[in-house]
Amino acid sequence: MVWQHPAALAALALAPLYWAADAYLSRYAPAARHGNADALPDASSSGGAPGLFRRLMRSAAVALIVMALAQPKLPADDRLNVGAGVSICLALDLSRSMRAEDFRPNRLEAAKTTLRRFVKARPDDRIGMVAFSGDAFLQSPLTLDHTALDRLIERTDFNLVDANGTAIGDALIKAAARLKDAPGKSRVIVLVTDGENNVGRVAPESAAEAAAEMDIRIFAVGVGSAEGAPIPLRGGFVRRADGSRIITRVDEMLLRRIADSTGGRYFNAADQRALDSAMREINRLEKAPTAAARLTTYESAAHWFYLAAFLLLAVESALVRTFLRVLPE
Repeated sequence: MVWQHPAALAALALAPLYWAADAYLSRYAPAARHGNADALPDASSSGGAPGLFRRLMRSAAVALIVMALAQPKLPADDRLNVGAGVSICLALDLSRSMRAEDFRPNRLEAAKTTLRRFVKARPDDRIGMVAFSGDAFLQSPLTLDHTALDRLIERTDFNLVDANGTAIGDALIKAAARLKDAPGKSRVIVLVTDGENNVGRVAPESAAEAAAEMDIRIFAVGVGSAEGAPIPLRGGFVRRADGSRIITRVDEMLLRRIADSTGGRYFNAADQRALDSAMREINRLEKAPTAAARLTTYESAAHWFYLAAFLLLAVESALVRTFLRVLPE
């Protein structure tokens, strides 16, 4: 236990002072008069014990309140904090092709589940997120608050972006901009997409070259089965003008070029198991431990001291009015 205001503990001297003052006042307090004292039972044999009990309980309550005011704190989490020195920006595709159901329930939901596990496995890294379809926007800046990031990933859906298409280049540029001045020995973009770039102001290859110049590596994860899948739309599927279904497939060549040009790697995630394996491999590759330090977080315990003081006073009040009641002389 640690104390936020240890100087306040000096006020514990109030407890024995209260004891002494109460004993003095009890000894010299005027006696109550009773019209027929002979009819009352003799309290002399029990009057000392109730008084001692009352002073003990109240002095302990005073001491507990003083300790609560000193703001005691208990360890809430004690772990070895290793500064991994890695800044990561996730780039998650929200285009309508990610609605394809070759993953269950669809590509996007499968990717979100895996990304949440990835974030949880890297508690010491700064991680941010860019979401994109026909346009790209910053969903989360680089942060160590992974609880908040996890909630953002969980709530991410297709309604966040109105623009149609897949602008991989724009997403990479926005992610690289967040990482440009990020601290750490390693800076990484994890691109999760089905890889069919068809819109955007910046070509994916040009964005990858810009990232490489900033010493940022790109790990590209292509989400989608080899045979591809139709894109659900309002109870049916997206179709061409001739009525045939559009089949969305991973553009592996593009994603491989993007990753290779930055010194990163491409991962083919044809199913959920392959997707999980790809993220585990990225997690294994991107480790750059620096100095380690013991990190202990604390939470306040003052409320327990207040509660204990209240209970002592409540018990004392109940007992001196019942079992330990002192009759007037």
